[in-house]
Amino acid sequence: MPTYDTEAVVLSRRNAREHDRFYSLYSKELGRIDVYGQGTRRLRSKLSPFLIPGNRIRLMGVRGKKVDRAAGCRLLDTIRDSDRLDQLLARQSVIRLVELSTRRDSSSNGLWEILVEVLNGIHESKTIDDCRALEVRFYLKILSASGYHFELKRCLHCDSEKITHFNPSGGVFCSEHSHSDFYRLSSQQLSDLWNLQENSVTSSLPENRYMKLKELLSPAFEYHFERSAAWADYRLAI
Repeated sequence: MPTYDTEAVVLSRRNAREHDRFYSLYSKELGRIDVYGQGTRRLRSKLSPFLIPGNRIRLMGVRGKKVDRAAGCRLLDTIRDSDRLDQLLARQSVIRLVELSTRRDSSSNGLWEILVEVLNGIHESKTIDDCRALEVRFYLKILSASGYHFELKRCLHCDSEKITHFNPSGGVFCSEHSHSDFYRLSSQQLSDLWNLQENSVTSSLPENRYMKLKELLSPAFEYHFERSAAWADYRLAI
């Protein structure tokens, strides 16, 4: 049977039968893949300690008619004992976003590089505000990688630079061309969105600004990716 070897981040796992599990991963070469781990619920399983959500691994998979099978793996990066709670939560949020915004056997241009960059940034972050900024930056980068790059400089209708509102479906508008279902946008929020989307250097993000940006971007994800049931559960979690 054909096999493959790829670097991947474990997104989630779910139990199957008495001793097995299904795993969802996002890989460097293949994009989103699902694999079956036979016997990985057993205490003596050699694969189970590596196939933990959030871990970055080297996976050897075996192609199957309906689902691939995990045949072996090697740990490349994992959660550290020294990680803070905010780092653990941000890491969990990032991998959940990847699972919600991707489909099996599909890949988004540049998403792997963004995912690894942000996970490394979260681990190296010094403060909770740094961690928040990386999480929101990932919101914007994953949207851009999927083809939904926001126009944040000029009104989408008239090219005016006097921005007052945000539309989750695509970008910003001036007051003259805004609608009742658009979100009011402060100059601080516009500046934060621009810096996090366009700049390579991520600044800190205090809690009040972080929550405002999450309120703006959650509807954007819901609009573009249409994972109604799963996304509703995720929004309740945040």
